[in-house]
Amino acid sequence: MGGASWSPAGLQGSYLDTIAETRDGHTLLAAGDALYVSRDGVVWLRVDLPVTGAAPVAEPASGGDQHAGHEHGQPAPPNPITALAVGPAQVFAGTSQGLFTSGLDGPLRQLALPAGGVRGLAVDPADPLVLWVASTSGPVVTPDGGRTWSRQVAGLARPASVSAIASVGGEVFVSDTTGVFRWEPAARSWTRTSSQPAVAELSPSPSGGALYASSLDNDLAVLAGGRWTDLGQPAPVHSHHGHVHGQPAAVTQVDARLYAAGTSDGVSASADGGWTWSQLGGGLGATPSWWVALLALATGLGLAAVGVSALDQRRRRAGERGS
Repeated sequence: MGGASWSPAGLQGSYLDTIAETRDGHTLLAAGDALYVSRDGVVWLRVDLPVTGAAPVAEPASGGDQHAGHEHGQPAPPNPITALAVGPAQVFAGTSQGLFTSGLDGPLRQLALPAGGVRGLAVDPADPLVLWVASTSGPVVTPDGGRTWSRQVAGLARPASVSAIASVGGEVFVSDTTGVFRWEPAARSWTRTSSQPAVAELSPSPSGGALYASSLDNDLAVLAGGRWTDLGQPAPVHSHHGHVHGQPAAVTQVDARLYAAGTSDGVSASADGGWTWSQLGGGLGATPSWWVALLALATGLGLAAVGVSALDQRRRRAGERGS
């Protein structure tokens, strides 16, 4: 099975929290202490966040608040990029202090976002000007690339706890601490599709035919064919001083295999649709135990890239979302 052996793909020593690729598969992006862009997986362009004071003024979202989250964690920079969304020629990067955008070669500039800190981002594949943001005040959406915004929380049980958002198959899904919801455009409201608690990662399949939901206890479920199926845990959970520790995983599919990255064991793989999993190592074992591997398989580039992020940092953020 692919993934038995790993080697560094650059950016050693950088703080990385998320990784993505352009829709055509020709460009790989990584983000954390900065935005990094590579077209070959070898040479990386670093694009730094601008130094910001107060966020720029925006047309206010209905019911929005201006509270932004605050990050801690010794290996992390003061304002790490923790969410990334990529359009045909534009990158959106989210931090605890707001939303930033740039072309593929930079520079990053801050967008006016009347919704506090950013936890997740999703670009509409049919219209790259439509961007959904999971924020500390709930989901907000822009139809025009960030010029105007509206807050959309009707139907959600706990809007302030939303932690992940995804666009798949022409539909938008968001999770809060009580489950997963689908956006109903005609009703302008969210409808519950799952009661899986504490979902912190929503990962669309590359084909758009499935959505994977991973929770804080490492439980994984998939939405396909209109129904959810529980796939169990892609990696063992660990007990420490009587407390069970899991870790949400980002899931992607390559050549009919599923890869779950960010589990407590790093990366897991499944050749049978998620019913059984193998733990992958071969180069990841040297990673400090308090770091978590983040995986993106860039099929267009024919390479695999692994970044690392502080595990206690991600767990702290996930804990905040559940509060």
